[in-house]
Amino acid sequence: MDSTAVAALLATEAASEASRAPSDAVADMVGRVLDSRRRVARQVEARRAEHPSGALDFLAGEQSLVLGHPLHPSPASREGLTGESARTCSPELRGEFALSWFAVAAELVDQDSALATPADRVVAEQAPELVVPEGFTAVPAHPWQAGDLVTRPGVGELLDRGALVPLGSAGPQWSPTSSLRTVYRPDAPVMLKLSLGLRITNSRREHLPVELARGIAVHRLLAAGLGADLRAAYPDFDVVRDPAWLAVRGARGLEVVLRDNPFRHGERVSCLAGLTASRPDRPGGRSTLGALFHDLARRDGRETQEVAEEWLARYLDAVIAPVLCLYGAHGLGLEAHQQNTLVVLDESGLPSGGRYRDNQGYYFSAERADALSRWQPGVGRDLGTWCPDAVIDERLGYYVGVNNLLGLVGALGAQRLADDRPGRRAVGLRRHRQPARVITADDPVPVPAGDFHLRPVDPVADAELVRAWMNDPEVARYWNMAWSQRRIVDYLRATAAERDAWIGHLGTEAMSYWEVYRVAADPLARCYPAHPDDLGVHLLIGPAHHRGRGLGHHLLTAVTDAVLAAHPEAAASSPNPTRATHPRSRRSNGPVTPSSAPWTCPTRPPR
Repeated sequence: MDSTAVAALLATEAASEASRAPSDAVADMVGRVLDSRRRVARQVEARRAEHPSGALDFLAGEQSLVLGHPLHPSPASREGLTGESARTCSPELRGEFALSWFAVAAELVDQDSALATPADRVVAEQAPELVVPEGFTAVPAHPWQAGDLVTRPGVGELLDRGALVPLGSAGPQWSPTSSLRTVYRPDAPVMLKLSLGLRITNSRREHLPVELARGIAVHRLLAAGLGADLRAAYPDFDVVRDPAWLAVRGARGLEVVLRDNPFRHGERVSCLAGLTASRPDRPGGRSTLGALFHDLARRDGRETQEVAEEWLARYLDAVIAPVLCLYGAHGLGLEAHQQNTLVVLDESGLPSGGRYRDNQGYYFSAERADALSRWQPGVGRDLGTWCPDAVIDERLGYYVGVNNLLGLVGALGAQRLADDRPGRRAVGLRRHRQPARVITADDPVPVPAGDFHLRPVDPVADAELVRAWMNDPEVARYWNMAWSQRRIVDYLRATAAERDAWIGHLGTEAMSYWEVYRVAADPLARCYPAHPDDLGVHLLIGPAHHRGRGLGHHLLTAVTDAVLAAHPEAAASSPNPTRATHPRSRRSNGPVTPSSAPWTCPTRPPR
């Protein structure tokens, strides 16, 4: 039985159970499945004819969804997109096209911009050769949309009045991204998110006025202080901004959002959906993430299961933690499904940061409005997604929990890269863990020896530095890790998968190594009745000239202040468990201030 017959049977059964199913619902469903199957076959055939590319840049990720959404019955259905347009407008076929343009009477153009330049001027700069009549504004459209617009009655009236004048195609070639309607050029300062009335899978993607307002409102909210607060805690995560828009009154479907383009220099970044998508155009159908895991496993002599655990741990810290922080701490929910989630990769292919994109997918907590109002009073009330937490919990439960995380773990299992143990372990270790607010180079803490700040450990780049410190006899007395560089790399990788690990700097000098960890998962838990929320701190002071001068006390105070600020519910000290058998914790003995916490060796590297 082929896919068409299966679709017909399922659609017939569903229609028979629905009390108000349209009479043509079965034919519609079967038609979309058939359309999708034909497009996927064409896309696979075209991509197999190419030389396989291992590119990990933004556009390569957008063009990776050769099979479409893995859970949709018609993942590549695009009714009405035919002929040459089907090739030029499809990211899976590496299509590109020039924008279509209209000259619109200026009084009909609504716009808003948080940029230094008005939206219409930024748009016009994308096709400087256009000749626009005086009193008119140039407005771009997707080429398919331009052809459809002129057949609409309201637009026809504007055409007849001369208030809307087609100018044809102009400007350079743009590449459609995975949504089809957002277009990208690596040399452009903005991406353009265009209205597109084409029915893609099962919906038409034309901007609503409230969505235009929502995107720029969130940009202003972030610019007012929320963005800086987020960066202080998660310096490698950000929201891709939608800081301007314009629309034509009386011509629904002729709207454009200006989206910031942070991917102009070959950054290694991809939407999560593009990383996990199976690729039948490649040998064995291996996804980009699968190819990356096998490369890492081969390079390091590990199993893909181990690589998966490290990759997932990094992903949770770099991407999921800040998404949850925005909602948990500030009441702003992000619809972070796999296609809206962008993963920044380091040189080895491990997650080092993240981005979220979508001017539609923001939810504002009605119950915690004060958290956002301190930056922008009343934000979100009139934007269509002002919701009780119960509604946001349900939406994020699906988009972040099911679609994003379980979809990622499911893809690893389906592609035989790992079973579900890495996912369960990584999530379990983070259930009571959020990284302490980082003491960054931009916001250091003054101590008697200079300005102190932390940065995340790089297991490869920092291995020699940590190896040298660990092999110092004085340090080895406490840490017992006088190991080779190769073994240090393995240790740092495993550590990064389980806890926060940092390099501490005084000014520009790297001088200490830190771990913030969950006590319940550490041997320290055997020394006292540890609560699941208790956290511990390990400190190694590397250079000998920084030891024995009381500096450790000041550094520990700075870091434990940061830990306690992020985790007021509990914290624990961390001496060598073989040298002190009963460290105090907040929970067992009441509040403990950082300066009075019982560090047994405050100026030596406690372990």
